[in-house]
Amino acid sequence: MKNRRTLLRALTVTAFVVVVVAIGLVYPALTRGDELLRARYEGRYFLFGLLLVPLLLWRGTWG
Repeated sequence: MKNRRTLLRALTVTAFVVVVVAIGLVYPALTRGDELLRARYEGRYFLFGLLLVPLLLWRGTWG
């Protein structure tokens, strides 16, 4: 029973992550389109904050 609950939780989290990532990629592409390819990204070092996302996801669901 516990393994089944763990599997269900993992599938739910995985599905949620896939949906959120898909929306996060599609929405800017639809609204800005070609502008994203010509954009100048000045705060690139903020992208290192994305390295914390898996840790925060784990902590928020299982930790």
